[in-house]
Amino acid sequence: MIINKYRISKARDKKDRTMQTIYPLFYALTDRWVSARLSTLCCFILTVALGACSSVITLPTTEPALDKKTAATALSLPSIKSAKTTHRPFEERTLYNLLIAEFAIYDHDLTLAAEKYLQEAYNTQDVGIAAHATKLAIYSNDKKVALSAAQLWHELAPEEINAATIFADLLIQSGEALHGLNILAKFLSASSDVKFNSLHKVTLPAGERQIEQLIESMQHLVNDFPGHFELSLCLAVLRQKNQQAEQALQLLKQLSSDDRQRIEVITKSAELIHQLEGPRHAADYLAQRMKKGNDHFSLQYYHAKLLSQFNLPGAEKAFAQLLETHSNDVRLLFSHALIAFENKSFGEAKQSFEQLLVLQRQTNASYFHLGRIAEYNHQPTEAEHFFRQVGKGTYFMPATLQLVTLQASSGKIDKARTYLTSLRKTNLDKAPQFWALEAELLNSNGDFFAAYGVLNQAILAFPEQLMLRLERSFISERLDDFLATEKDLRFVLDRDPKNITALNALGYMLTNHTQRYEEALTLIHQAIALRPNDGAIIDSLGWVQYHLGDWKVATQNLERAFKILPDDEVAAHLIEVYWEHGATYKARRLIKKLKHSDSMTPKTDSIIKRLDISW
Repeated sequence: MIINKYRISKARDKKDRTMQTIYPLFYALTDRWVSARLSTLCCFILTVALGACSSVITLPTTEPALDKKTAATALSLPSIKSAKTTHRPFEERTLYNLLIAEFAIYDHDLTLAAEKYLQEAYNTQDVGIAAHATKLAIYSNDKKVALSAAQLWHELAPEEINAATIFADLLIQSGEALHGLNILAKFLSASSDVKFNSLHKVTLPAGERQIEQLIESMQHLVNDFPGHFELSLCLAVLRQKNQQAEQALQLLKQLSSDDRQRIEVITKSAELIHQLEGPRHAADYLAQRMKKGNDHFSLQYYHAKLLSQFNLPGAEKAFAQLLETHSNDVRLLFSHALIAFENKSFGEAKQSFEQLLVLQRQTNASYFHLGRIAEYNHQPTEAEHFFRQVGKGTYFMPATLQLVTLQASSGKIDKARTYLTSLRKTNLDKAPQFWALEAELLNSNGDFFAAYGVLNQAILAFPEQLMLRLERSFISERLDDFLATEKDLRFVLDRDPKNITALNALGYMLTNHTQRYEEALTLIHQAIALRPNDGAIIDSLGWVQYHLGDWKVATQNLERAFKILPDDEVAAHLIEVYWEHGATYKARRLIKKLKHSDSMTPKTDSIIKRLDISW
């Protein structure tokens, strides 16, 4: 075997450079102490190694505890400067532990390295070692050790702003935000470089005592240091978190800022205006600021996002303009593609989706929407090709539905069923969904018996799948097998007593096909208690009340249901109630309203015929 010596030596050089970058303190220690005592240290290490001894590190019990729920995100640390470090030689035991720590770094065991450094930081009370222990612990995401090391570092160098900032950040992350603020506040008089960014990430419920205390303390500081940008901005953020958007906005209006800070103030102001007055006013505010020369990319992007909430054509144009200078920005491409698709600007949408495929980003979404575009353009073969490219994820089931629907509509229902069978075999976790999809496909094509047979097979394989039971109950009702319908719905409710769909379906079925109206009313009341503003359930309630003879309350509920859900079935119920109780004018007016719409009204047509209504 030929060994590539150049590759090996190059890798070693890279590793050596990495070591020098990660732990400069090791080389400083070597220069200061180790070189002078190298022979003694080597003998000491050899003795310890022969004795096969290992030390157990016990951290001081005084270290503050971190909230275990704190996210383990590494801090962005400034470079650690040696401040007031002592120049006395360290004991051999200290040097030995530091050497173990450095070898641990070399082996990528930053947790052990941080613990060794922290142990020796307490033993030696050395600022440099405490600082390095802090850095290592943060890199290894060991928040408990990091907080202990940072506390010691701050105690040893109380005037060093770097130590104070890192200690305060860790306190804020651990849930002691007020303590962290108090540490930072001590430096306000001496330095304008104090950063309060960590307080932006505080997550406390509005009105909670701690956030109220934070705001009160910070308001005192803002009063004492009115020109401090970071302090005022942080107070505005906290007031926003505490649902005090108006006070936050007023505070931002008083801020004077440089060019970089101005963008931050404008963005935060737009957020607050959005919160207070809605997206339209926030977009207008940004448009005015951009006219005055504040045309930073982030403001243009935010403006386009706001437009997408109320002005899709304007949003499409805004994203297209941004793409002229940022043609490969994935966020812009995806936003533009989706909005253009919604606007039925299929040519523009296709171009952006195709560019996303070139960049290999948002591929599933792109294939799915390209398939939909091909459908709109009456290109079924191309559409089927795109739908088949959609992989597992959010778009997989919608793509499968579109594909089999497309095949069925072109007379290839057997091909669609074969495809679903293959998917069941290769996607066992989603097999029940593919069974249900096949049944729905047959049901929508009028083959109710075949759909019922598919669901029977599916339930044999997955007897506890409630979704399959619900699907079968709907089809058995269409086949007038009401005993089977009730049996499946009772099965569902036995396993899930608060299943809203089953409660409403069973109550509605009992109303339509039996005279068990009181039982139906109880079921529908249970459903409406769980979802009080559902138009379909309110329709069921009005319909059963009508059958119980309470036609006034029934009329009120059916009118309310029609406002929420103005579909054919609700209209048919309301027309019947109007007509049977003398409100013939209202019945005819509703019929005319429906007939002037483009929608199909088979239920209403049936009522007109059955009641012989002339309109």
